[in-house]
Amino acid sequence: MQTPRLVTLFLSLWLSAGSGGAVAAKPLSSVADLRYGVTLYHYYQDHYLAALTELMVAEARGGIKGHGDNPELMAGGISLAFGMERRAGETFTRLLDGSRPRDVRNAAWFYLGKLRYLRSDWDGAEASLGNIRGNFDDELLQELAALQVNLAIKRGGLERARRLLKKGDRYLGNWLPYVHYNLGVAYSRDQDYETAIRHYAALGKLRLMQDADTLEEHLALNDKALTAAGYTLMLQGLHADALGQFTQVRLESPMSNRALLGYGWAAAQTGDYAVALKPWQALSRRSLVHASTQEAVLAVPYAYEKLGSAGEALGAFLNAENVFQQEIARIDQVLEELQNQALLAALRVSEDSNRNWFAIDKTTAVKPHLSYLTELFASNRFQGSVQELRDLLRMQTRLGQWVEKLDAYQLMLDEREIARGKKLQLVAARQLLQQKNRLVAHREALATRIETIAAERDYLAIASADTASLYEIAERARVGMERLEAAGEDIEDYRTPLRRFRGMLLWTASEAFADHLWENRRTLGELDAALQELERNQQRLEGVINTAPDIEPYRQRLQSARARVQSHSDKVNAAVALAESSLRRQVSEEILSQRRRLRHYLAQARLSVARLYDASLEDEISLEEDSPEADAPAQQTPVGGQAAAAQSTAVREGQP
Repeated sequence: MQTPRLVTLFLSLWLSAGSGGAVAAKPLSSVADLRYGVTLYHYYQDHYLAALTELMVAEARGGIKGHGDNPELMAGGISLAFGMERRAGETFTRLLDGSRPRDVRNAAWFYLGKLRYLRSDWDGAEASLGNIRGNFDDELLQELAALQVNLAIKRGGLERARRLLKKGDRYLGNWLPYVHYNLGVAYSRDQDYETAIRHYAALGKLRLMQDADTLEEHLALNDKALTAAGYTLMLQGLHADALGQFTQVRLESPMSNRALLGYGWAAAQTGDYAVALKPWQALSRRSLVHASTQEAVLAVPYAYEKLGSAGEALGAFLNAENVFQQEIARIDQVLEELQNQALLAALRVSEDSNRNWFAIDKTTAVKPHLSYLTELFASNRFQGSVQELRDLLRMQTRLGQWVEKLDAYQLMLDEREIARGKKLQLVAARQLLQQKNRLVAHREALATRIETIAAERDYLAIASADTASLYEIAERARVGMERLEAAGEDIEDYRTPLRRFRGMLLWTASEAFADHLWENRRTLGELDAALQELERNQQRLEGVINTAPDIEPYRQRLQSARARVQSHSDKVNAAVALAESSLRRQVSEEILSQRRRLRHYLAQARLSVARLYDASLEDEISLEEDSPEADAPAQQTPVGGQAAAAQSTAVREGQP
């Protein structure tokens, strides 16, 4: 498919599943957890790796709240899309708990089955898909039906696959052409050519889709089916029917090379070499990077020979020898370039793409700079290796960015420590010291007063508020009576009651003196404790200034993170080197395979040239023997004979 189909369908499934209960009642624009919103943002920006990273970070910090199973479903789907099969399998298996909603379990069983299918675990895949119950997402239902048919094919149950196709025909939708093609290939492999042809024909009769991307896929698959049908008919000896199949393949189709080659061989099998020559000539003028073109280059002189045009055949063989030599030289140059570490530049591999493993299309796949490796570049194995390398390069870049971030965080902590030290020093100088000095002065004054009161037994100094107030009234009365007495007033009736009242107040104060003195000394002790706490606070403050304990944990975390990043970087760098080596090996193997094939064709061309020269020499000798001058001594060896003899000798001696 040409979109990230897997994750897209998966997201639509869990958005409609409503597995979160309360979440389903909210509009889709509302999220209960900010981290979930960030994840969705990255997803809709096609930044799937960033979305998965956000989910994994959230999981490490306690999980996403308020969205039920949706985060786990999303993480499993994206993990599977990025080829993280083990993590995806663990997630889907965990979601199979019987307490989960049915639609969640169906989704988990489906993707677990698909995961097992990708691992070639046919029995496990069938068991997983068999656990799907009840209603299922309509769009995924099409893929489910196709997956079941493909499973039957993989397990050799072609009859069961046919029954599943008949039963699920209406569910397959856009997958139906692929199912027919796969069945055609399977029956052809089983040598049931008639049934294979029927499936190829059924594919061609399907209604074309209106969507541009789907239409192009359908047409390309139809061309592939027509080509396969043509070769299948040739295996049955139905060469005329094969011609009809090859004729329907579009000339701009990627399959047109094989179709043109097959058309020529089908015509040749009927003995019509003139008809066979036309498609072979057209094909031989195309790029020599394709095996079909290379074969056509030799097929053209073969047709000329069959038509009795030995001269034309010789010229075509000589041309074949020339173009094969040029192509071999070109391949040798490419091999030399690849040995100079130019692989990634030649393949145009970068880490910019955010596509997943199921979405390698013409916009994100490798653009063949080495055009004769097109078939290799189109293979799933090679594209999977390229996508793996892209992911590794992306991780390599992210880890490099994290090194820069950690350096920035380190600088921030250093600056924060400096600023905090200055601020704490200022606090200590202006506030804490002043507060301590005030408290010390207050304590000393209070201690002196308490000791003076205790020594002088000044009962009234620490008497209760009521007693002190009454004594103050009595003192004012005494002063007033003294003034009255000085003025000649008679105060004898008041003197004795006042004296008794003052005496009673002094007695009351003396009785409470010990308690009040103890309370004041206790207050003094509390003040001493406060001063001691203040001293400890000052010491802690000095410790903060000296050690910055609030910053130190961040330093430790930074050191730990730096060590983890370095460890991951080492692993990723090693994996990148291994992936590059794997790509280089695949490219080298393909190029060397091309070179071996071209060397084989070159040897055939040279042998054919030598054979034609030998035949020409034999004809000349035969003509000379039959001529009247045959008895005359030979004055000169014919030029053609010299060339033929030299060519024949070179081939026999194994010279290039």
